[in-house]
Parts: sequence; structure tokens; C-alpha cells
Amino acid sequence: MQNDNLFNFKLPDLSRFLKTGFTGAYCLSGLVPPLKLLIINYILKENKKVLLITSDEQSGLKYQKDYENLFGKTAKIFPYQEISPY
Repeated sequence: MQNDNLFNFKLPDLSRFLKTGFTGAYCLSGLVPPLKLLIINYILKENKKVLLITSDEQSGLKYQKDYENLFGKTAKIFPYQEISPY
């Protein structure tokens, strides 16, 4: 059973920052994985795009599975072997 207070939390400073029309990129680091997922979900609710880069494919698969299980939304993973800069 999901706790609505957990999934509908507010981040006033982040919300204000996202609504200023910021079009660049920013980095969130040093956060534990569950907090990263909550912040990513919050950013997605503000109609912003998110790219999460992990150190290896296993970490990416873990984040994908955790996000889909926690929020019931689809997440895509693109392993390095499938991406070519050329």
C-alpha cells in the first residue's frame, strides 16, 4: 500500500528553480538511491525531462526496476553497447 504523503511531497526550492524557465542541465549527486528516485519523480511531475546516468548496466537495471515498482511508471534503459556517438 502506498503512502500518499510520501509520493506527494513538496520541495519548494526545487519547484521554484524548475519553474523559473531553466532550460539547462543540472546534477544531483551524493543522494541515497530512494531519495534520487523521489526527486526524479518530482521533477517528472513538473514536466521536465530526466536522464539518469549510472556507472554500470546493473545499477541502471536496478534503478529501472525500483522506479517501475515504486511509482508504477515505465522507465527506459539504454545500455552503453546500444549507444554510439557517431
